[in-house]
Amino acid sequence: MVTGNKEKVDIQGLSPDHYSSDHFLYALVADDSLLWAVTNAYKSVLSIGDLRFEPSERISKLNSWTSNTLRNTTFASTSIALRSCDMVLVPNALYDFKRSPELLQLSSGVEYQNCLSFNISRLSATLIYGVDEEVLGFFQGVFRGQKLVPSQGLLIDALLKHNRFDRNTQIVVDVHGRKCDFAVVGHSKLFLANSFNFKTDEDILFYTANIVKQLALENEEISIEACGEVTDQQLELFREYFESVTRFEGYDQPPVDAAIDANSRHTTLLNIIACAS
Repeated sequence: MVTGNKEKVDIQGLSPDHYSSDHFLYALVADDSLLWAVTNAYKSVLSIGDLRFEPSERISKLNSWTSNTLRNTTFASTSIALRSCDMVLVPNALYDFKRSPELLQLSSGVEYQNCLSFNISRLSATLIYGVDEEVLGFFQGVFRGQKLVPSQGLLIDALLKHNRFDRNTQIVVDVHGRKCDFAVVGHSKLFLANSFNFKTDEDILFYTANIVKQLALENEEISIEACGEVTDQQLELFREYFESVTRFEGYDQPPVDAAIDANSRHTTLLNIIACAS
């Protein structure tokens, strides 16, 4: 896995004597939120943070986070992931870094000055994804050239790793804010990965049903697993139409201190910790 800067990170210009060799920072950045966790060298979660904000306030809130929350903290390394970035998956045989902006614009309709790449070896493919200029500049400025990775890429890689022996096709729905990320895998194959905006619970159900129809899947042959901010009400709505609906608990979840209240909203963040190496 790509986990970002392996050099020790200085949050507030502290001298090398202040560095901690066994504390690691993981962050999950969305348009309207930031989740982060600090672990030890064994990936045991020592603390978890959750920050909500309006999209227009994102940079100012991130600045406050580093200035106030992290001001006296240093880390051996960091891993920063983006949620629901625009992306396109390209076979490695056809991948050309110079054409990344063009390919992403054809797929998403959005023009990006900065396109990054994330290799998914199990697919022999590369995920090209766009990064907001301000967000990229913020993290590179604070974390010394930190590379941001797509949470969708980490999720896909984890699903492919663990789906090798599953008989049923998995449809994983990661709900956050007013967006939902979909990943459909089965027998080490990725059938679909996409993100949608939604307004109502019925919208999520509609997108799921449309995916099932598009891929010509049979109800009894699929397993729908939802995570993130998915509500009990949304799960019950799914169960009215699909036979197998559960909360996605992730894989190889790191141990969390008993005093920490980690709920389903943190599933994707905990998966990032489990994936990172």
